[in-house]
Amino acid sequence: MNASKDNPKDNYFEEETSLINYKRIWYRILRYWYLVGLAVLIALSLAFIYNRYATKVYSVSASIIIKEKEESGQMAELLYNNPLVNAYRNFLNEPYIIKSYPIIQQVIDSLGLTVSIYGEGKIKTSELYQSLPIVITGNKKGEEYLSGSFDFDILSNKEYHLKPRVIIEDDSLGQLQPTEYIGQFNEILDIEGFPVLINKIGTLDDYFEDDLNLVFQNGQSLATGYSGRLSVEWAEEGASVLNMSINGSVAKKEIDFLNKLIEIYTQHDLNNKREAATSSKNFIDQQLAYISDSLLLVEMQLERFKDQNTQINLGDEAQRLLHKLDDLEKVKTEYIVKESYYQYLFDYLKNETIADQVILPTSVGLNDPVVVKLIEQLTNLQLQSKMIGSQTERENPLTNNLANQINDLRATILQSVKNLQSTDEIAIAQIQKRINLLERGLNNLPKEERQLVTIQRTYDIGENLYVFLTQKRTEAAISEASTTSDIMVVNPAGQIGGIISPKTQLSYLIALFFGFGVPIVLFAVAELLNTKIQSKEDIEQITAIPIIGVIGHNDDPDHMVVSNKPKSVMAEAFRSLRSNLNYFVKKDKFVMMITSSISGEGKSFTTLNLANILAISGKKTIIVGADMRKPKLFQEMQLANTVGLSNYLSGQVEWETVIQHSSVENLDIITGGPVPPNPGELLLRNEFATLVNNLKKTYDVLLIDTPPIGLVSDALEIATLVDHILYITRQNYTPKEALATLQSNVDQGKMANISIAFNDIYKFGPGYGYGYGYGYGYGYGRKKNGGGYYEE
Repeated sequence: MNASKDNPKDNYFEEETSLINYKRIWYRILRYWYLVGLAVLIALSLAFIYNRYATKVYSVSASIIIKEKEESGQMAELLYNNPLVNAYRNFLNEPYIIKSYPIIQQVIDSLGLTVSIYGEGKIKTSELYQSLPIVITGNKKGEEYLSGSFDFDILSNKEYHLKPRVIIEDDSLGQLQPTEYIGQFNEILDIEGFPVLINKIGTLDDYFEDDLNLVFQNGQSLATGYSGRLSVEWAEEGASVLNMSINGSVAKKEIDFLNKLIEIYTQHDLNNKREAATSSKNFIDQQLAYISDSLLLVEMQLERFKDQNTQINLGDEAQRLLHKLDDLEKVKTEYIVKESYYQYLFDYLKNETIADQVILPTSVGLNDPVVVKLIEQLTNLQLQSKMIGSQTERENPLTNNLANQINDLRATILQSVKNLQSTDEIAIAQIQKRINLLERGLNNLPKEERQLVTIQRTYDIGENLYVFLTQKRTEAAISEASTTSDIMVVNPAGQIGGIISPKTQLSYLIALFFGFGVPIVLFAVAELLNTKIQSKEDIEQITAIPIIGVIGHNDDPDHMVVSNKPKSVMAEAFRSLRSNLNYFVKKDKFVMMITSSISGEGKSFTTLNLANILAISGKKTIIVGADMRKPKLFQEMQLANTVGLSNYLSGQVEWETVIQHSSVENLDIITGGPVPPNPGELLLRNEFATLVNNLKKTYDVLLIDTPPIGLVSDALEIATLVDHILYITRQNYTPKEALATLQSNVDQGKMANISIAFNDIYKFGPGYGYGYGYGYGYGYGRKKNGGGYYEE
C-alpha cells in the first residue's frame, strides 16, 4: 500500500506548512503588550495630527427646476408658447451644459477665483477667501491668464511687496533670483505684461506681520478642476429638478460658486431664447427695408397716375379681376417670403464655420414639421458646441462628435429644403397660371383702366407682403420682449451638514485598526515564516512518531548535569526520559541509537546525560561514539581521543583496547578516535556489527551516538543493529522539513522503533506548552539563573 495514502504526514509541505498556531500569536501579543500599546498610541497620535491639520472639506449643494414647455391651445400662446422662444430642449443635455467649460470659466472670472490668498501657519496653510479687505483684478488679458505664486508682504496701508516663489535657471548666468515687485495699493502694477490692480477697501493693520501667499491661476485649468468636482444630477427619473453639489475646503467659496453658476446658467438660457427672436426680427427688418422702399415708389406712381387721370374709375369687371388677382397675389406673397428664407438657409448651411444661431422657420410662417424639427435639433447641437468650445482650446473628445452630428444634420436639412422648394415651385406655377388667365382678361379693359389696375396690383402685392412681414416682425418683437428663463431656483446654495473630510471618528477607528492590526500581522508573519519546531503540537502535526520526553534549556557550561547536579530539574528530566524508555524498550538489555536532523540539536548532550542516568540506576552502560566526523563526548568526560572507534574499524587495534572507563560508575565509552578519511565506509564494515554483538554480552545498555541523519546516511546503516532509535529535536532550531523527511524514512521502512526527544525547551506559554515537570509532558518553562531556574 502507498505510504502517502496511509499516512497524511507525507503531504506536510502541501498542507501543514500553511497552518498557523494562533495560540502562539495571541501569546506573543499578550507577552509583548507594551509593543502593541505603543503601536496603538502612535497610530492614534497620527490620527490626531491628521484630524488637526488635514484640510477640512465641506459639501455644498443647490437645486434648480427647468420648466417644461407650455401645453398648446392655451391663452397667451403667442407669448408663452411661441416657437421662437420655446425651441427644442433636450433635457438630458442640461447637466452637461451646466458643467461646460465656458459657463464655469465665466463663473470663475465673475467671482475672481483665479486669484487666491493663503495664510501660512507653522504647519498648515489655509485659504483666506474674502478675509482680507482687498480686491485684486487685472490678472487676465484677452484669453491669457497670469499664472504664478508670490510671497505677499503687506508693508503698510499704502504699500506691498511681491516676491515670486520660483527660481529662474539660465545656462549662461547660472541661478537667478526672480524679479521682485514693490506696489502701491489702488495703483496698477505691471507683472509680466499684466496690469494687476490691488484695491484696498479697508485697513490692513492686522496683516503686516502675516505670512501670505498670493497665487494667480490659469482660468481654463481652474475651470477643468471645477467641472470635475461639480456633480449635477436629476433629482429622480422623470423629474425636472437638478441637484448640484460640490466639495471644497472653503464652504463660503463653494456657495458663491454655485449661486453664481445658477445665475449665469439662467442668463445663458434667457439669452439663447432671446437670440432666436432677435435674429428673426433682424431678418424680417432687412426684408421690410427693401419692400418699404419699393412700396413707396409704387405708391408715388399710383398718386401721380390718379392726379393725371382724375376721371378714371375702375369698372365692375376691373374690380372683380383686381380682387381675384389680389387674393392670388397674397398666396404668392407667402411663397415669396418662404423662397427668401430658403435662400437664407442655403447660404447659412453652406457656411463651413456656422456659429450664430439659425433663424427658426416659424418666424416666416414656414410650418413644415420635418424642417422645423430638424432646425430645432441643429439649434440644440449648436448650443452644445458653443458650450464645449473648440477642440484646440479644450481638447474635448466630444467636439468632433458634435461637429459630425452638425454636418450630418446640415446635409439632411439642405435636402429637405430642396424638396420643399421643389414643391413650392409647383404651387407657384399653378398660382401664376391662374394669374396669367386673369391678366388676359385685363387686356380687354380700356387702356386707362388697364394701367390703373397694373399699378394698383403692384401696390397691393407690396402692401400684402409688407403687412405679412410686419405681422411676423411684431410677433418676433413681442417674443423678444416677453422672454423669460425656464430656470427657477428650488434650493439656494448652502452647506450640507458638517465637515465631510477628515472624518474624525473614522480616522480614530482606522488608527485603532492599524494600531492593533500591524503588530498582529507582524506576529502572524513571523509565525508563518518560522520554519522551526516550536512545540509538541508542531511535531504532532508533521509526524506520527511518539514523543518520549522533553528536556529543558541548560545555560550551564558544564554538560555533565546528571552527575554533577543530581537534584537539579534537568537531572529530573533525564530520569523521566529513562522511565519512559520502559514503554518503548521492554528489555533489560538493549541497544539504542541517538541521532538528530542537523548538528547542534543536543544529540551528544542528551547521549551523555542519558548514559549517566542509566549508569546511576545500576545498568552497565557504554557509549559508542559513532559520529567519527565530529567526536565531542571525550571532551565532556575529560578523556583522550587518541585511540577510538575509527582505529578499531580500520583494523589497527582490537575492540577491547578502545574501551575507556569514565569517572561515573558503570559508565564506559568508546570515543570516535582520530577522524578518518572514510567514516561512512568504516561503519558499513562487519567489524561494527561484531563490536555491537560483543558489547551486548558485557553491557546492559549500548548508546550509539551517530552523525545527524539529515546530513549523512551513516545513521541509517546503524539503524538495523539497534532496538530503539532516539531522535533529538531542539526547540526553535530543528527545521520542520527535517521531521517530514524523518516521517518519510519511517514510512519507507528505513527506520523503525523510533521516538522523539524534545530538547532545549526555553519558550513556554499558549502554543508552546505549560510548566516544567518531571517526566512525559511539557517540562520546559524555566531557565537556569545561578543555582536555580526562573519562569521566562
